[in-house]
Formats: sequence, structure tokens, C-alpha cells
Amino acid sequence: TRIGARSGPASADDLEEFCPAALVCGTQSETVLSAARQVLGCQTLRIYASSDLSGVEVARAMSGVIALASGVCEVLQYGIASRAVLVSRSAAEISRLGMALGGKERTFLGLAGVGGLMVASQRTDSPDYQLGRLLAAGLPLAEAEKQIARVCDSIHMVRDGHRLAAALGVRMPILSMLHRWIVEGVELKKALRDLLEDANYVE
Repeated sequence: TRIGARSGPASADDLEEFCPAALVCGTQSETVLSAARQVLGCQTLRIYASSDLSGVEVARAMSGVIALASGVCEVLQYGIASRAVLVSRSAAEISRLGMALGGKERTFLGLAGVGGLMVASQRTDSPDYQLGRLLAAGLPLAEAEKQIARVCDSIHMVRDGHRLAAALGVRMPILSMLHRWIVEGVELKKALRDLLEDANYVE
């Protein structure tokens, strides 16, 4: 099947400035991989190959959720340690979901997973990051989306990811906290407090 997905630590700004960056092309088709490298590849952008299409798809889809959560962290004035916890623990959560959907663990620990999440957490100009900032500042979802006036994937991913995790029996505390706040209407501070007081955690 000639289907592919891409994820990884590359932003438009990096590409425009020809800064070194990388993407992962998840596909089982050599034709798709060759086309991706021919169209996207250049001296400063490496296109890595992965046969784990499902894993790359999940990693890319969930990166918007991390961008949204990072915007929330900025408004709450959380420090660099909090950002590190967000990225690393989210990578663990996403890997559990991805593996339950047929992905490979190493995908989420590499460029497509952790690499992509690091970029998502730092791209302050992305629509999902801005959405997180506006929601954390107290704006209703509809008003926040209207102000941004760009496509935001994170809300759909919070809903769909939470639904999949529940159906598959996958524990995703950070995603569940975001769902409780954004979808279920629980106050942000309470949802965060419940997350931080959750005693059921292991590395």
C-alpha cells in the first residue's frame, strides 16, 4: 500500500533558514520513501525511514496535544523542569497508546516521538500552542479558536486519544487531565492538582 506518514523535529523556520533538521517517513512502501526523500530531502533535512507507519502516525497526531499543554505551562509560569516532565512522560503515555495500536516502542523514543514532541513544546507560534495559552487564560474554547483562526488539531486529538485509551485500557494521566479540563469542564487547577496528587505512577 502506498501510504506514508511523517513526524520528527523539523519546523518551517528551520527549513527556511536551512538549519539541520530531520523527519521520519513511516511507510512500508519503498516508492513512498523514495518520493518523500526526493521531494523533501535536502542537504540540511534528513529523511529517515521507518516501517512503523502506525507508530509514526500516532506520534505525529499527538504532538499537537503536547503543543497545547506547553501553552498552558507558559501561562501558569511553569519552569523548564515542568516542560521536561511534560515531554518525557507524554512520550511514555503516547508510546503505550501507540503500541496498543500496533506501533513499535522505539518509534516513540526516537526522532518521530521524543524529537517531534520537543519541537512541539517549543513552537510558541503554532496554533495549538496559542490555543493552550488562550484556554489557560480563561477564554472559552469557541472564542479561543475564533481568535486563532487557524486549524488546531489538539482538541480532536484530546477527544480521540482519550476515547482510544479508554477502549484499549491504556493509562494516560496527562491526556486524561486535559480531557477532564477541556471536554468535561473540570476547573484547570483542580484537574492539575488531581494529576499531581495521583499516587499511581511508575517510571
